[in-house]
Amino acid sequence: MISKKNTKNFNQLMAELDGIIVDLQSSAIDVDKMMIKYKRATKLIKELKKYISEAKINVNKIKLD
Repeated sequence: MISKKNTKNFNQLMAELDGIIVDLQSSAIDVDKMMIKYKRATKLIKELKKYISEAKINVNKIKLD
């Protein structure tokens, strides 16, 4: 389960990812910054997948109750 300590919520993570996507689509960003943002985006995607996975588990638990 995702720890609530020092963890952004789903919407905050999505907003950060959306911002990175906009930055990566810009032709003004240099390659070094692009790589840093790309790495951060991949971490955000993993965190978002965890949220979705946990949500599915919780929905299934509710269905069984």
